Amino acid sequence: MVILLVGCGKRTHLDKVIIDSVQTLQTKQVDVPVPLGANIQPNLVSGVSLGYTWVVPIADAVGYYQVEMVQLGWKLENHFIGPLDELMIFEKPYRSAAVSIKSDLKDKAVTVLILIKYKN
Repeated sequence: MVILLVGCGKRTHLDKVIIDSVQTLQTKQVDVPVPLGANIQPNLVSGVSLGYTWVVPIADAVGYYQVEMVQLGWKLENHFIGPLDELMIFEKPYRSAAVSIKSDLKDKAVTVLILIKYKN
């Protein structure tokens, strides 16, 4: 389940684009977790991708996805670790998901980008 909190008042066009994109991901059965407190980045949202910032240490974000993706039936296939970023590749029978987590030391936050690929 994806939870998106949008401010009170009149919806802007940007709010509608974000909501439509998240709903598109949901209708395509993209079962990837998005934590509470995530700040969705509109320029990183499409029908098969979702990006957001989250104010947590990178280790916490990585741990979150290692636990939550497995609970949703994904299998961790590869995990690449860099100095300020990590990339995890998860698989399901007909889909794969790449979860990229990049640390921003200045803001003490991470940027998470999730890409879904449907297999033939």
